[in-house]
Amino acid sequence: MRVKCPGCGAELEILSQERTVKCDFCGRSFLYDPKGLVLTEVILPVIEKGVAEKVLGEKVETRYYPFYRFSKGERTVYVPGHDEPALRSFIPQGDRVSPEFPLPPPEKGLEEAQSLSGMKEFDSCLIVYSPFYLSSSGILMDGVTGRMFYEKVDEKREDTREHYAFLGLGVLTLVVPFPFNLITIPFYFLWRRIWRS
Repeated sequence: MRVKCPGCGAELEILSQERTVKCDFCGRSFLYDPKGLVLTEVILPVIEKGVAEKVLGEKVETRYYPFYRFSKGERTVYVPGHDEPALRSFIPQGDRVSPEFPLPPPEKGLEEAQSLSGMKEFDSCLIVYSPFYLSSSGILMDGVTGRMFYEKVDEKREDTREHYAFLGLGVLTLVVPFPFNLITIPFYFLWRRIWRS
């Protein structure tokens, strides 16, 4: 398949199995999507890996997470290319350059990312890879600002009071003689219904 480079206009030959393409003429890197070529850029880390290891107190792994950047006029929206709940509201910052090393394609395709952005039309789209350091305990550290994130955040955190109530109910049913413990179970569900409303 032959396509035009969005950077310099040169014709590029793309093999059907290729997802990432580098222009031989201008040196820019692109991600191939059925909707077209998307420019890819990488943010250079400001914080060195050794500094991140000292701050986190353990060995770290360098990871680059992709973010789609959609622009229309003065409006710009970033959409994470991977499902990392902790990074949903993250906005990549830093100096961007064309990548000199292979980067994995985003899990989300261009169409899905555009849908999540809420933009029906856009003037430009590019994928920005932002550097992070991942510790073995699951903490992500932004390689530019040093901001800390947890790699996976459980969005459905249950209220701990409900767990204590259920534990209390279990203890109560063991302590109270058999005919009376049948009263405690409906009481728990009534309490739960009132608490959640």
